[in-house]
Amino acid sequence: MSNKKFYLTKRNNGIYYVGWHEGDKLRWKTTKCNKKSDAISFLNSFKVEEIDADVIPLLSELWQLYSTTKVQCIRTRTIEGYQSAVKSFITLCGDKQLDKYSLQDVEQFKHFHLSRGLSPHTVNISYRAVKTLFNFGIRHEYILKSPFSKSSQIKTPQRLPVYMSSEDFQKLLSVVDEQILRDIFTFAALTGMRLNEITNLRWSNVDFKKNQMTLENTDTFTTKSGKIRTVPMHGDVVSILQRIQKEQPALGYVFCKRSGYKFAGTYVSHKFKKSVRLAKLNEALHFHSLRHTCASHLVSAGVSLYVVQNILGHSNVSTTMIYSHLSPSSLQDSINKIAL
Repeated sequence: MSNKKFYLTKRNNGIYYVGWHEGDKLRWKTTKCNKKSDAISFLNSFKVEEIDADVIPLLSELWQLYSTTKVQCIRTRTIEGYQSAVKSFITLCGDKQLDKYSLQDVEQFKHFHLSRGLSPHTVNISYRAVKTLFNFGIRHEYILKSPFSKSSQIKTPQRLPVYMSSEDFQKLLSVVDEQILRDIFTFAALTGMRLNEITNLRWSNVDFKKNQMTLENTDTFTTKSGKIRTVPMHGDVVSILQRIQKEQPALGYVFCKRSGYKFAGTYVSHKFKKSVRLAKLNEALHFHSLRHTCASHLVSAGVSLYVVQNILGHSNVSTTMIYSHLSPSSLQDSINKIAL
C-alpha cells in the first residue's frame, strides 16, 4: 500500500468503501463488500496507484440520487421546487463534477436571478435548495466541502406576517357565496392548518370524542415536518364538521366535491384571493394568511408561544417568535416587574 491514509466506511447501501484524501479532495472506491472482514482484505491489497478512484458524480447525477432517496420523506411540491432550482443552477453554471463548482458559481447564481427581477426571498428559496443538495453530497462523502460554505443568503428586511382582524374576516365571508368555501376559510382560520393539510384531511383523521384531528403521512400526503401532528378542534370547527358529515355521504375527504374528489389547492387559493379583492381587503393577503390569522389571534389572547408552536406544528419556536410582538404583555409592562 502507499503512504496515504485510508479508511473504511459503510454506507446506507450496506457496502464498504475505501476513502483517502488527495489535497483537499476526498476520493473513494467501492470494495463491493458488505462484510467488514472482506472489506479489510480488500483494503490490505488496495493500491491507489493501480486503481482509479470512482468518479465524483455530476450535479445532475447527485440530484437523481437525492430525489430517489428522499422521494418517500419529502413532499412532492418540495421535490419539484428543488428540481427547478437545481435545473436553473445547472443551466447557468453547467453540469459539472461536484468538486468543480466554486464560490463564484454560487454568487453568479444569486446575482443572475436578482438581475431578472426575482425577489431576494424567492432567490433565497432556490439558494437553500441547491445548498441542501451539496450538503447531501458531503454527507455521502462525494466531496469534502461545499461551494456554499463561504456564501450566505441575501439579507432581507424582516416582515411581520399579514393577518386578518375579526372585522376583516367577516368582510371576507360576506362576499363568499359557496358554503363549502366559507367552511374551508373558517376552518383554516380556527385551526391554523396549512392548505395542503386541509385539502388532504380525511374523516379517519377526525376524532369527535377527543375533539382533535391527527395529521399523519400517507401514500399521497406527507406533513411538512414528516411527523404526525395533533390539532385541537375549536367548538365552531366541530360544528362545521358535524354539519358537513350530515350533508354528504361518508366520503374519504372532509372537504371535497360532490363526486368525492378533493379540492385542488390552487382552486381554493384562487377563490380566496378573488374573495379578498371583492371585499376590498389588503392585497397582500393570501390563503396562508389564515394560518397567520390563527396564530396572531392566539398570541393576542395571551396564549403562550410554546402552545402556539405546538398547535401550528412549527419544528422550531423561533418560527413562532414572529408573532411575539402581539403578546399583550408589552416590554414596558415586563420591565416594570423588576423590584429592587
